[in-house]
Amino acid sequence: MEKELDFIAERIEKYIEDTKKITATPGKGVTRLPFTLESKRCVHYLEKQMSQMGLDVIEDASGAVIGILKGKSPERIMIGSHYDSVEHGGGYLSSKAFLGKWTTNDLKDYVDKNGISYYDAMILYGYSPEHLIRAERPRKGWKGYLEIHVEQGPIMEDQGTEIGIVETIVAIERYYITIIGKADHAGTQPMDTRSDAVMAAVDVITKLRQYVMEHKGMVGTVGEIHVYPNQINIVPEKITFSIDVRSADLQLLTDPSVSTTMIASNEAQFYSVSNYQAINLVDKGTDVCLLAPTVNAGNTQVVVAGADSGIVNAKDMEGKRMGYTDGAGVIVAVQNMCDDLGVDFDSIELVNLQASDMLASLESGDIDCFAAWEPWGIRAEEAGAKVLFTGTQSYFPENEGEVDYLDFMVAINANREFVEENPDTAEAYVRAIMKATD
Repeated sequence: MEKELDFIAERIEKYIEDTKKITATPGKGVTRLPFTLESKRCVHYLEKQMSQMGLDVIEDASGAVIGILKGKSPERIMIGSHYDSVEHGGGYLSSKAFLGKWTTNDLKDYVDKNGISYYDAMILYGYSPEHLIRAERPRKGWKGYLEIHVEQGPIMEDQGTEIGIVETIVAIERYYITIIGKADHAGTQPMDTRSDAVMAAVDVITKLRQYVMEHKGMVGTVGEIHVYPNQINIVPEKITFSIDVRSADLQLLTDPSVSTTMIASNEAQFYSVSNYQAINLVDKGTDVCLLAPTVNAGNTQVVVAGADSGIVNAKDMEGKRMGYTDGAGVIVAVQNMCDDLGVDFDSIELVNLQASDMLASLESGDIDCFAAWEPWGIRAEEAGAKVLFTGTQSYFPENEGEVDYLDFMVAINANREFVEENPDTAEAYVRAIMKATD
């Protein structure tokens, strides 16, 4: 048994060493982008190795290489990984194709730093983007899934542990932040009159570190920074940097109550919140100062129904269980929809849930529909649910089109005491927002 395991280990090491050589950057790590010459070479290598093992080999419409070992049972076990190596993280093309989650427009929207979309890259590679739907697999008949992966951190190695089982896949939120200051001469501009974009970014990045350190298991990274004009003798006018935050607790990344807590404790001097969130803050004793309105975001508030909920028309919502988050402005849209289409609002059973629990409750049948912020609606729609209406658009067959169910105004606000003590900073902040958003 030990000799057999040694043979398997040697063979795996050989495969790894062989594929490491298939790179666009020899001697500088592995760079094997999807739909490139290196990707095609790797596909040919994998197909050859699988065939030699006696597997039936196919390459699907997404570029996934599939080796099939037929057994006696109709149930299937999937073992998988990826053969691409992407500079700034993968696009999960094959994974989403497997689930049937790509559309032609999606492929055109995802563009790399050279302006090449997935759609264009697939055509250049010899694939038909319109055929990607063929890569979708049926949901039934799968007994399990296994992926063997090297640990990408130091914990198991430090503990001397050889094998670990993944318990959680963390959620990821990524942003690009741009801070605009004012370019001045590095030698003659006094420190107390500078609008230095980099110094402002330092404060933000420090706050990010403090926040993630306060929450166990959460990590935050600023891995990309661009400074303008990037000259040694000029005070930076602008800085753009990335933020990558990960946590197994999705609520820490997406729940508005987290930012509300930071605002109420004066950890955030400036913030962008809706009129409903501002009312809640005032109600809890926070002295909110409105600096500038920005946009009506009524279209970002959605009501979504489960695929098996039986909700087609507005009246079908009567007697149904609807999830919502306490303080969510979208409930106003629900009330206005009910008034508009003659639905008995009181007959709808409201179930107060955390936003991060909405989708699971919908899929389990604990609720029939939910009212929430747009990202949760998109995730539900990807899982097979349907959008009934938003604050500005109805999809009910009896009233399809533009509606006026919710004015959800988002504004730039600040801590009033901070504004009174730092009026010039507040004014500069508003000017920067106006410049950045036209």
